Parts: sequence; C-alpha cells; structure tokens
Amino acid sequence: MKDEIRLMEELAMNAWPAELVEPLDGWRIRWHRMASRRVNSVWPNDWDGQVPLAIKLEKVELFYTLRGQPARYQICPAALPDGLDEVLETRGYTVDGVTAVQVVEVPEVLARIFPSPPRANTLRRPLPAGERGEEVKIFETLTDEWLEGYCLMQEAGVKNVPSRREALGRVVAPGVYVLVCVNGEAAAVGRGVLERGWLGVFGMSIRREFRRRGYATEVLGTLAGWAQLYDAEKMYLQVLENNPGAKALYEKVGFETLYHYHYRESPH
Repeated sequence: MKDEIRLMEELAMNAWPAELVEPLDGWRIRWHRMASRRVNSVWPNDWDGQVPLAIKLEKVELFYTLRGQPARYQICPAALPDGLDEVLETRGYTVDGVTAVQVVEVPEVLARIFPSPPRANTLRRPLPAGERGEEVKIFETLTDEWLEGYCLMQEAGVKNVPSRREALGRVVAPGVYVLVCVNGEAAAVGRGVLERGWLGVFGMSIRREFRRRGYATEVLGTLAGWAQLYDAEKMYLQVLENNPGAKALYEKVGFETLYHYHYRESPH
C-alpha cells in the first residue's frame, strides 16, 4: 500500500513541478514564487538515512525562513520517517489542507459518462454537441487560450499568469488541456498528465455562473477519452475534504478515495 501511495505522490510531484527543488537526504524541499502549498512544501516520502532527523528539520526551517515563508510539509501515509507527523506536531506545526487522493479505472469513467458502448471509445461529449452552445476544445500543448481560461476561473489575476505558465512549462510528461466554452465564453477547464499508465487530473475549475450544468462532467469525460487513446489504465486526482460539491462529482463518475494527505505548517 505504501509503495502505491508513494507512486501517487511522485506522479503528482512531477505533474506540478516546483521552481526550485533541493534534495535533503531523500526528502525534496520545494519552493515556488507562486502561492501554492504543494510547490512550497517538503516532499518527505524517501529517506536515505545519512542525516539525523533533528538536523533535517532545522535545515528545512532555515530554507523557508530565508525565503520569507513558513516551513511546510506535505504529510501522507508514505511520509518518512515513521512518526514524522507526530514529531512536527510536538514542534507546534498545525494541520491544514486535508485532501483526499482518489483513483478510478479509465473504463469506469467512460462507462458512467458515455453509457452507450459506441461512444465509450471516443472523445465526444456526454451532451449533444451545440445544443447549449458549448464547444469542447482539446490541446496537447499549453496554449494562451487555455491558460487565460484557467487563470480566470482560479481568480489568479494577471500577475500570476507568467508563474503558472512557467510551472506548467516544466512538466515533462505528455499532457492534455481541456477547455469548455459556452457561446464563446470560457466555462470550464481541466488538464491531464500521463505517466506510467496513470492520468493525473489537475486544474479542474468551473466558472461560478456555469456550475451545475454538466460542464465539469464534460471535462472529465474528455480527459478519460484522451487517456484511453494513450492506453492509460487509471486516473487519479486530489480533492479537498471541505469541498463536498467536487467530491460528489468525482464519486458520481467512479472515483474512490485511496488515502489522505495534509499539510503541517510551522507556527512562525
């Protein structure tokens, strides 16, 4: 089980790479100018055993202090050494961002979204094309159109566009970017990253005025269809525990929770 969890965490790290990654005795200390916990936290899922834990903790705190940030760890059941979460708790680190990592077989998603067998092997939408003025666009490279739509839905602001473009540009694995437009307006986005038979689902975002209309399902169905074209067998994603709407959507198309992770953040 721990090996599978570690694989999931490694795939996710590769799919959303930090600007700076400093190795520390098996750990990866990640930093990015973008305000994202994932790329500004320690990935502690490997352990070389050459540096005592106390020294590693001090090095991490110094690393983030020099960059004006609190020290932060992404803790999952594969974190090393065993008991790291408890050690951080005794140092005053608080818990934040409890997240479920969910997985599903690609055929399961396609079967639920495209119940008719002839459609299960295509990238067609689960709703009749053009009936509501929607258009699904698929890009296999990052485009300005997709990035603009994503930043709009994330309310990231113009100043954050370059850093997000830079981060996505560092992804080495093959990927796909899906954009649903309604009457020419960006309504929903999502991206997939393919590695070792898994398609990671990231960036799922829906504009508020277009929610509860099935557009998120269109994005997921398109991602699953693309994954099947490239022989991916499974999909994974991360969803915050305090996001019941997203969890209900993913459950509807077959995702199930494999494990949880959370962040531990220093009090200073």
